[in-house]
Amino acid sequence: MKELKMSILFCVLTFFTAQLKSETVVSNLGAADNGFMQVANDIWLGVEFTTDNHSFLLDSITLRAEAYQNKGTFSVNIFSSAGSGIPGSLVSGGHLQGINPVSNGLYTFSATSTLELAPLTSYYLVVGVDPFGGYNPDYGQFMWRLGTQPASGNWAVSPNVLWDHPDYGWFVTYQNLTPVLAINATVVPEPSIGCLLVIAGIILAVFGRRTNWVPLR
Repeated sequence: MKELKMSILFCVLTFFTAQLKSETVVSNLGAADNGFMQVANDIWLGVEFTTDNHSFLLDSITLRAEAYQNKGTFSVNIFSSAGSGIPGSLVSGGHLQGINPVSNGLYTFSATSTLELAPLTSYYLVVGVDPFGGYNPDYGQFMWRLGTQPASGNWAVSPNVLWDHPDYGWFVTYQNLTPVLAINATVVPEPSIGCLLVIAGIILAVFGRRTNWVPLR
C-alpha cells in the first residue's frame, strides 16, 4: 500500500513539475548578424510582442548587444500596451536585471519578482539607457544587434521597432527589422491541474486511513 501511495504522489508531482518548466516562447538567437540599432538615454527602443492563449510567468529575456560607450545603465523593461500601437507604462515587476553589454554577444536579463503576462495580450519589450532624457554622453551608448531572420515561436513579435525620444514621444522609426532576442517564460498551470493535486491528496488520505484500520473479528 505504501508503494501505491508513493507511486500516485510521484506521478502527480512529475506532471505538475512538467507544467512549470521554463520554455523559450519566441527567439531568433540563431540568426546571422545583420547590423544594429543604437540605444542611448535619449533613444529608447520598443518592440511589441503578443502572448499565446496561456498565462505565463516571464523568466528572462536574452538580447544580442554590445557597448559603443559602456557608461550608464543598459535598461531592459516590459511595458503594457497603450492600445494605440505604442507602449503604455512599466508593468509591475517589469524592470529586468542584468549586466551592461560589452563585446558583441548574448546577454540575459531576468525578472526578479513575479511578472505574470496575460494570454492573447500585447506587451512591449523596451530597451534604453537610464536615465531617460536629453542626450548626455556620460550615460553611454549601446547597440542592439539585428539578425537576418525574424523571431519565431508560439508568441508573435512585431517587425516594427518604435523609438522614444524625449522631444517627440513614441513613433515608428524602423520597419521590417529583426532585433535579436529570445523570451523565456513558464506557463501558469491551468485550474484543472490544481484539481488533480487536490484529488491526489484525497486519495492519499483515504489510503492512509485504510492502512490504520484494524479489522473486527
